[in-house]
Amino acid sequence: MDYLCQADMKFVIFIIFDFINFAIKGFYLGKQQIVEK
Repeated sequence: MDYLCQADMKFVIFIIFDFINFAIKGFYLGKQQIVEK
């Protein structure tokens, strides 16, 4: 059970990290487009 909980935490952290990375990329690209205009 402890191993399952650990794996679940790693999965959740991976999803959160991926979401933050996606948000930062989207924000940076959006900022770039605004600057170009």
